[in-house]
Amino acid sequence: MAGSFQEFYDSHIGKAYDKDGVYGAQCVDGLIEYLQWLGYGWVSGNAYDIYVNRNSNGLMNYCDEVSGALQNGDILFYGPSSGNPYGHVGMYYNGGVMGQNQNTDGSGGPFNVIYPYNGVSNPYVGAVRPKCYSQSNKKLQITCVCGFIVSAKFV
Repeated sequence: MAGSFQEFYDSHIGKAYDKDGVYGAQCVDGLIEYLQWLGYGWVSGNAYDIYVNRNSNGLMNYCDEVSGALQNGDILFYGPSSGNPYGHVGMYYNGGVMGQNQNTDGSGGPFNVIYPYNGVSNPYVGAVRPKCYSQSNKKLQITCVCGFIVSAKFV
């Protein structure tokens, strides 16, 4: 099971990840790195599309919708804005957003934190919480066959 979000923050801040090998380290690459660090699978698409299609692209297999107060590690999705038709994604962290913020020249950027998380000009459109952080009262049940994990679920 993954560690705390603080552990992710401490081990990733200032580092860049280009998971798909396209256009440098982008915000979606940061999301994929986070999901994989948590032990989850890969989702694809641009940031806004991942959120819009969350019920069909697999994201909701790993996350739950957030209702109520945000907590560190929640994934925030932003819609398109002027000059950026793809939206943005990052993780909530102490009132800010931790994410990879691609430079305008396409060179990519390392994980950093931008404040505040809910900018007036481009508020987030939705948030999800990784199941490992929203299921704290449940235990992870792993089924192995011949040493291979064949299923994992919270019970």
